[in-house]
Amino acid sequence: MAVTSCVHYTVIERCHSYRYCSSHSVTPIFLSDWLTVERDVNIPSLDWAGTPLHIKANQSVIASYSNYVGFFTYDIKGYYVGTVLLRKIHSSIYYYMSACTGWGINKATNHKELTVQPTEQDGGIWIFSKTDTTLSITYNRVEVLEYSLSESQNKTCLSYWKGVKAVKVASWDTVSSQYCISDKCLFKGELLYATVT
Repeated sequence: MAVTSCVHYTVIERCHSYRYCSSHSVTPIFLSDWLTVERDVNIPSLDWAGTPLHIKANQSVIASYSNYVGFFTYDIKGYYVGTVLLRKIHSSIYYYMSACTGWGINKATNHKELTVQPTEQDGGIWIFSKTDTTLSITYNRVEVLEYSLSESQNKTCLSYWKGVKAVKVASWDTVSSQYCISDKCLFKGELLYATVT
């Protein structure tokens, strides 16, 4: 009869750990699946108010002025709320958030420079997290923006973004290839290993 041991699994380079019981000393585990991005289609099962959106890029945003990461957001009734966009302006990556950084994605002055400029690579991962009061963006686990909506010069910014639930990757997004909607998404090069405890 096989002896079942409680095995402690740790994700390399992550601060989270997970405990499982297994009859094997080492077992590969896929914590969350990466799915192919379908543009202009609601990302299923995503409540953006409570779950980070991971976007895997197939190329760098900074490589071209025509490279974009962008998505539309909707409330619980399906009404459009606003757009979030990353793009190259001059030699830096800028972000746009409807009603907060300005109105109209085609006007450069409505975009703001990311607080930290990431060193991009093909296959990098952007994470977009939103609460009722903040928008947070990270790139390959480095936070590049922590934006407080109350800091916007537009006084309607904070109330405008309350109630956002659904997300669609925009048709003009040229960079996003896959998405994951869990806080347990594995990054490229990350592995799981196990030690019996």
